[in-house]
Amino acid sequence: ETERADAASDSTGPEAVVPSAEVSIRASRRPERPGVRDLLRVAAEDVSPLSGTGAGEHDPGLLLALARVGGTPCVVLGHNRRSARKGDTAEGPREGQALGPAGLRTARRGMHIAAEIGLPLLTVIDTAGAALSREAEEGGLAAEIARCLADMVTLPAPTLCLLLGQ
Repeated sequence: ETERADAASDSTGPEAVVPSAEVSIRASRRPERPGVRDLLRVAAEDVSPLSGTGAGEHDPGLLLALARVGGTPCVVLGHNRRSARKGDTAEGPREGQALGPAGLRTARRGMHIAAEIGLPLLTVIDTAGAALSREAEEGGLAAEIARCLADMVTLPAPTLCLLLGQ
């Protein structure tokens, strides 16, 4: 289940254990793995959460915040897979909730804020994807996905994507 690789450039250095692809994939999908809020707790300072689209919509599955990461102020967008949502159980929230149109509109708001105030955008990817439901389609899901992609590729701010899980 693991492979060995030289950690140092010379043959006298210690060997590092590299997990197999299957082990890595399983670890990236563990329900108890750290989430975006855990990441911000250990890697960010001065975190100021922002809420919703600015038009009254809110998707608890997306975290939008201003923060200082590694000493650099930035806008943070991250899938908040541990948010309380429909379908949660007494044992806790369901994992892997997909984002709906409101979450994508919130993401676009974060991109616009980054561009407006000249801050880098840090996106934390840990999502099962977009919501696949009648409500999502009726809410404009396909159009919001297209707008998000267009906004992201034309964003005048530096962008860093961090793959945290799925």
